[in-house]
Amino acid sequence: MADASYAPFVEFGTKPHVIKPKRRQTLRWATEEGYIFAKLVRHPGSKPYPFFRKAIEEGHEEAKKEFIQAFLEELRRE
Repeated sequence: MADASYAPFVEFGTKPHVIKPKRRQTLRWATEEGYIFAKLVRHPGSKPYPFFRKAIEEGHEEAKKEFIQAFLEELRRE
């Protein structure tokens, strides 16, 4: 399971949104030239990267095969 707080945003993507500082007056991030400061950032949003759904879909057939195999083995034991 994806426990990271940002996992749903990666999975489903985001709409355009504004990012504002929570505890300070400005946001700050580092670049090669130094720090950039801003009172807000207009984020364009991000496209989804469905890693979790893809893993479930890919693992579904394998899990089904393993379940059937284990079930048949148990039936043979009786």
